[in-house]
Amino acid sequence: AAASPTVVETGDIRYSTTEVLEEGGFGTEAVARLTEFLVGGEARHELERLTGIALRGDVLVNATRYHRGDFLRAHVDTYDSGVLSLLLYLHQPDWAEGDGGLLGFQGADGVRDTLPPRHNSMVLLPLRPDLAHCVTTVLRPSFVRSSLIAHYRAA
Repeated sequence: AAASPTVVETGDIRYSTTEVLEEGGFGTEAVARLTEFLVGGEARHELERLTGIALRGDVLVNATRYHRGDFLRAHVDTYDSGVLSLLLYLHQPDWAEGDGGLLGFQGADGVRDTLPPRHNSMVLLPLRPDLAHCVTTVLRPSFVRSSLIAHYRAA
């Protein structure tokens, strides 16, 4: 069975989008351009082309920062009409095996898999009730896992 949609967090991992980007060395202009790209038509139209799914224009964008000891338990996102999430990793490129902060998946069949948080990469995540995901504990004291997440809804 799929995991419950309850999210349990430790540490102070949620911040404003502007705060995460500015702390990561992005200036105000870069923050505005990146947000416009994710919320504006350019990204949405490309996602529609890739997936064949018509998407609404209202996009929910949030940002996260995970410090040592922070994690996100397995959960299923349940946004109203949500169909896709686009995760963009913004942290420094010095992530290494053993640092933690992996994006984990568990399907209804119990199969588990993980993806490393590679700097400057994106993950397109389908929002399905049978696909639970999590973030493993960040282990290295000097590593901060930063990401921006855009949630797209079906039209």
